[in-house]
Amino acid sequence: MPRPDAVYLPAGTLGTAAGLALGFALAGLSTRIIATRITSRLVANTRWLAQLVQMAAQELTTAGIPAAAQVAAAAERAPALVELRHDQLGRGYGFPTPAGEAAAELFAAAGLRVDPTYTAKAAAQLVAAARERPGQVLLFWHTLGDLDAIPVQPADPERLPAPFRRWLERGLTTR
Repeated sequence: MPRPDAVYLPAGTLGTAAGLALGFALAGLSTRIIATRITSRLVANTRWLAQLVQMAAQELTTAGIPAAAQVAAAAERAPALVELRHDQLGRGYGFPTPAGEAAAELFAAAGLRVDPTYTAKAAAQLVAAARERPGQVLLFWHTLGDLDAIPVQPADPERLPAPFRRWLERGLTTR
C-alpha cells in the first residue's frame, strides 16, 4: 500500500488519534490524521489530545520503548499531525447525520459496516475529502464503534515484542 496522505478516523476520546500521531512521529511519518469529532468539545479537544500523547509517551518511556529522548521529541511533534474536524458532528453524539448515513451506504456496498453515530461520521469526512481532492491516498481507520461490525480474533500475547508483552501483562494485573 502506498503511504497515505491522510488517515481518517472518528474522534471520541482521542485515544486512537493520539496513539497514531505518536506512532507516526516516532516513525518519522508526516501523514496527517483527520480526526472527526463525534463527541463534545469537552472530551475531544487539542489540549486533551496533547495530554494523551504525553501520557502515551510516558508509558513507552517507562517500558523502555524506544529511547526516552526519541519518545520525547516525537511527543512534541505528534499533536501537529492531527487535524480535529468538527463539521460532521450534526446534533451530537448518538445522532446520525445524513452525510454519515450516505457514507455508511457507500461503505456497505464495499463490504464494510460502519455504525451510524460514530464511525459513519468519520466515513463521511473521508468521502467528502475524496471528492474534494481526487488522487490523494486516503486511509479509513476503522475503530469498531460497532463491535459487531467486524469479527475480531483474540491476539496471542506471545507474538508481541517482549517490552509490549510486559506492558500488557502489567496493565492486565493492575486493573
